[in-house]
Amino acid sequence: MLPNEMLIELTALEEADVKMHLDAIITIYNNKKIVQLSDKERQTTPSVSAERYPYVRDTYEAHAVNYPNLLPPFKVFANELRNYHYMNQNRTISSKLDEVNDIIGDHSIAAEYFCYKYMRQVYDIAKQGVDDNVPGADVVVNSIGPLFDQEAKNEPLPT
Repeated sequence: MLPNEMLIELTALEEADVKMHLDAIITIYNNKKIVQLSDKERQTTPSVSAERYPYVRDTYEAHAVNYPNLLPPFKVFANELRNYHYMNQNRTISSKLDEVNDIIGDHSIAAEYFCYKYMRQVYDIAKQGVDDNVPGADVVVNSIGPLFDQEAKNEPLPT
């Protein structure tokens, strides 16, 4: 639910702490191994989706243990088990990151809404002020007006 107002901001220390912790996560992962997939690789590399996970889990936790005669002889199961544990660690961490991303995203959307709303109020007052020759009103209307003209025409906004 959108709050009535935000009226908050991170202190400099809080912002620095958040950035420091995110940098620490990046450093930990990059110190392990740098993995940078291309967009094509991200789209085409088979992964363990929620639907595939039970089958992968059963392979590692039941089948490989109960039927060692079926393990590939050219692979060391202990190494493959490390990949399985790492996958599970990343799934848990990724879930937490999704939660963080949702929280930050919601805060951003709410703050952006109030910024947009305030900008719109300034513009509307400036439009009224143009007719009365209020100093600066024409500058504000000329500066912000093109945005609303483009939005009215459904044109892409400048970035």
